[in-house]
Amino acid sequence: MMDLGACLRYYKRTDIQKAMLQAAQDREVSVRYLDGGFGKRPDILENNSDVIENVKQKASSFHCSEEIWVNPMQISTGMKKDELIKLRKGWDLVLDIDCPIWELSKITTWLFIEALKAHGIKSISLKFSGNKGFHIGVPFKSFPSIVPGKDIPIKDYFPDGPRRIAAYLVNYIEKNLIKTDDNTITFGNKVKYTFDELMKITGKSLSELTHLERNGKRVKSEKVIEKNKYEYMCNLCGHSETKTEYREYIPCSKCSNTFVKPLQTNQINSKKEAGIIERKFDALSVVEVDTILIAPRHLYRMVYSLHEKSGLASIPIDPSRILLFEKTEANPDTLQLSNLVFLDDSKTLHGEAENLLVKAFDFNPIIENEEEERRIKGAFSKELTEQITQKIPEELFPPCIKLLLQPLTDGKKRAMFILLNFMQSVGWNYDEMKERIEAWNKTHPEPLRENLIYTHLNYHKVQNKVLPPNCPNFATAQYYKDMGVCRPDGLCARIKNPVQYAKKRAWILNQELNNSKKGRKKEDKKQQGNRKEKTSKEQQNGISDKLDSRA
Repeated sequence: MMDLGACLRYYKRTDIQKAMLQAAQDREVSVRYLDGGFGKRPDILENNSDVIENVKQKASSFHCSEEIWVNPMQISTGMKKDELIKLRKGWDLVLDIDCPIWELSKITTWLFIEALKAHGIKSISLKFSGNKGFHIGVPFKSFPSIVPGKDIPIKDYFPDGPRRIAAYLVNYIEKNLIKTDDNTITFGNKVKYTFDELMKITGKSLSELTHLERNGKRVKSEKVIEKNKYEYMCNLCGHSETKTEYREYIPCSKCSNTFVKPLQTNQINSKKEAGIIERKFDALSVVEVDTILIAPRHLYRMVYSLHEKSGLASIPIDPSRILLFEKTEANPDTLQLSNLVFLDDSKTLHGEAENLLVKAFDFNPIIENEEEERRIKGAFSKELTEQITQKIPEELFPPCIKLLLQPLTDGKKRAMFILLNFMQSVGWNYDEMKERIEAWNKTHPEPLRENLIYTHLNYHKVQNKVLPPNCPNFATAQYYKDMGVCRPDGLCARIKNPVQYAKKRAWILNQELNNSKKGRKKEDKKQQGNRKEKTSKEQQNGISDKLDSRA
């Protein structure tokens, strides 16, 4: 736990102050205090002494924007998108790799660096976040002035551009840099783990770490694997076994150290010909990139800032030695500054990231919010989108959202981000969201700060709808699984976003109500007809009786 004395000793160093001032140029800056509170926004660092003066006021860490501004002090909470665009000069691509398992965090960061290199990018910066993860940076100068194929200045392509790039890189890594060979997973032809090793260090089950494929395409249900039977026989003891998954070799359950191949009677000439279902490693089960960072006015920990939980410094690292980096290098008491600069663009070739931007733009799963909304609307019948004119009640929320609305110990900020986007997308207004989030926050053992909640609420008040992250295996992959709230029911398999789930449930309920009304109307008409018929017969009988009496 940091104290004021430790902060003062560290931040009074002029070399630290100078490096932080350099990183703060044209960026919004905010401080966090030792008591957990945050400083005013917007704010900036104008000179070296601003650093130590903030620390004297019990500031423990400093955070800056990935956006580069004409004048950060002209920004105000609640500004509209067009107003922010006018003030924004540019943005840096900052990928936040935050994995709770240290070795996997380094491997994930290394994979992203390799993916960026594969797209011709040389200006790659890297820094330790100060606790469990890393920040990978690509300076704004790396991108072309105009988005290729679109008449959009690159400075205005935020946050859509970075979001597209992040999702594309995850997909690229999964397809090109991670290989599954029987029971071994190879990361970038360099680091290998077995499934048993990954299960042990991650605490995840085999089904959470893998998915099934047939001929390169994912198979949704594991039940289909029962259709395949592969017979194996040990050539030493003669013991035979039948398996439902294809393996090049399997261990004999009777003879240790003996491995066998499938019997030739299977007549398997190729995996494709046989339609073999294979278990493949799901890269997104361990490869994590936090796209919440990629949002307007979101801040990340500044280079050389301390981290409250670890007491370590957020220091720049040579990207080529990420796998060798150890946390002890970030000890503030022994830290020696290097000549490394995070997001240094002094040698950057303008436009070197154009290839990456083009490929990310062509990557289908990540599309702009308007396109995403149109895709969702087209997923179901026309009635689904037209009949929902009021807010969808909680009773119709998907399992993941209901679980996020329960008391939480970790991931509260991420949960709030998801909940607000979700509720706004299913018809909740500002006051309704405010009331529900305030009530939700009170249920946590350690509630979020009120000013953080109101900042997010005010942002949603003025911004257009933004969908929450997609479900696993789609655009934003692992949010709900990583938070332990992905508990799919029967409807979940047919939707790609939690908003779709709620809309579908509302539409189904609406259809049931309409059918029920139609049924009642039909029954009422039938009963009305019976009454008329009965009345008519009674009238006829009365007329007959009168005629008989007259006769």
